[in-house]
Amino acid sequence: MRVGDNIPPTESPRYVSPRAAPGLADSRFLAGDAPLQLLVRRLYSVGMHWGERPRWARWATVVFVVGFVEGLGSHVRDVLVHGPHVYDGWPEPSRLLFFALFVLDPLIAVLVAFARPFGPLLGAVGMTADLTANYQGNWDGLLHDPLAYVGIVGLLPMTLFGLFVLATALPLHRAFRKITRQTIAV
Repeated sequence: MRVGDNIPPTESPRYVSPRAAPGLADSRFLAGDAPLQLLVRRLYSVGMHWGERPRWARWATVVFVVGFVEGLGSHVRDVLVHGPHVYDGWPEPSRLLFFALFVLDPLIAVLVAFARPFGPLLGAVGMTADLTANYQGNWDGLLHDPLAYVGIVGLLPMTLFGLFVLATALPLHRAFRKITRQTIAV
């Protein structure tokens, strides 16, 4: 006896091609399985909408996601290498912010990856707070030896990424809002 032999002909499942569920290549769903199809359609509808973004927004999205994931990795590395008291020498608001970034950085990355209009704005606020805290904590060293802070890691790349986030947050927010409106209208 083979699988499916006991299914009456009127209820036999039929293969639905990936074209029926765009964006989900190699997915095989049974046409008779309505709840599963609804779930797939819903997941696709809240998807990344990659092809609907302008080219510049795709690049900005990649930079946003990579930057915020790298920021998360930096904070995780600091805590793993130096322990949970790594930020004890910092002011209390900065310490709280650095630990809040464990949640905020991946949240921002996901919101931007899925083209949520609030993502770039939250990213701009998060980067402004992060840069403010880092400059506040490093200000004396920066005044005494500014060249020590020029490098591939540290304040310089953080500042450049922060300026990129601030410069692109509003245009990216508008592009995502347009995508969201088009998706809702359809």
